[in-house]
This record gives sequence, structure tokens and C-alpha cells, in this order.
Amino acid sequence: MNLAGSQWQVEEIDGDPVAEGSDVTIAFTDEGRVSGSSSCNRYQGGWDANGNQLELSRMAATRMACPEPLIQQENRFLKLLGDIRHYQFEADGRLVLETADGTKMTAVPQPSGKE
Repeated sequence: MNLAGSQWQVEEIDGDPVAEGSDVTIAFTDEGRVSGSSSCNRYQGGWDANGNQLELSRMAATRMACPEPLIQQENRFLKLLGDIRHYQFEADGRLVLETADGTKMTAVPQPSGKE
């Protein structure tokens, strides 16, 4: 599997399931861009992978207001996203993103065409 050209639906952030009805996604383009939905807002930036090392850079996000439980989830997701250092694909096809201190986020492949 390859990150380039892949799209993911985040299921779990640091052991907590994503809130019911919220949309947390990650899309990696072939051109080294990353973007998606962080619950209420959109984010984008750059990505670079070397082996299982992953660096996300130049991250920016919109700042629309949203309900309290979702803004907390969004803030955790965006902070964690900025700290990601490693990735791996599980046997079942899940993507696991991990920070240097071992905090993890898991995602499943997203059907093409859904952003």
C-alpha cells in the first residue's frame, strides 16, 4: 500500500472513537499535499514519507465555530496530526498514524469520490 493518492476516514483518536456523525478524514495527494475534514473545519498542508517515517508540514485550518464536543475532538485531532512521525498499514487495511511518544490514530480506507 501507498499513502500517495489515498483517502482515509479516521475511526479512533488516541484510543477514543470519533464522535458519532462527525467527519474526520485524511487525503494524501500524489503531489505531496494532505487535506481533509477535522470534524467541523477543513485543513491542509504538505506531507513527506521516507520508509515508515511521516512528516506533515505547513498545516493550516479554517476556524468555523462548532459544538463543544466536536471542537474538543477537532483540537485533539489537529494537535495529534501535527505531531505524527510514523505510519503503518495493518493487515486488515487500516492506517495507523503514530507520534514520537506513541500516541496513535487509526483510519480506514475511504471510498473514492467522498471528501
